[in-house]
Amino acid sequence: DTPPLTMGGLQSYNMVEETLARFEQRCKELESQRQLILEFEALASEEGPCSSVPVVDVEEVLLQKLSEFRVFWRSASEWDRSVDRYLRMRPDRVRVNEVQRQAHMTLRAVEPCPEAHRRLLWERVDAFRCMLQPLFMVQVLISLSPSRALAADGSSYNSKGFRSEAA
Repeated sequence: DTPPLTMGGLQSYNMVEETLARFEQRCKELESQRQLILEFEALASEEGPCSSVPVVDVEEVLLQKLSEFRVFWRSASEWDRSVDRYLRMRPDRVRVNEVQRQAHMTLRAVEPCPEAHRRLLWERVDAFRCMLQPLFMVQVLISLSPSRALAADGSSYNSKGFRSEAA
């Protein structure tokens, strides 16, 4: 059971992406308003004393947070698509080292994100890793099976993994 990624009614990655796009648009609108106020102040100051309207430059902070959210959601979406693909595969086709590489890349991508987001994705990745542990053990045991090994002397092995004597 993996932890949920969203709160507040956002049920899918598409909904999250749409919300982030609307947020980005609103940031652009705020920056346009800020520029308009700054232009007005510049014009008004040329004509005489004017009480300055405090305008906070939040664009950089907002865009940084927006970028972090986009990185997080893109990474989470890619991870969930990968997990879905692995779950649809036959177990003998899943390569644990490939899954580990994917997990490492995903967790590395979210390093610049806030701690809470990184922790949430770590939990999701760890839940899938725990599920893969038995599969990894089976793959190791199968790879060690003498019936799968090629004997250098041309010996064959029976179904129980014991060497068959040539008749």
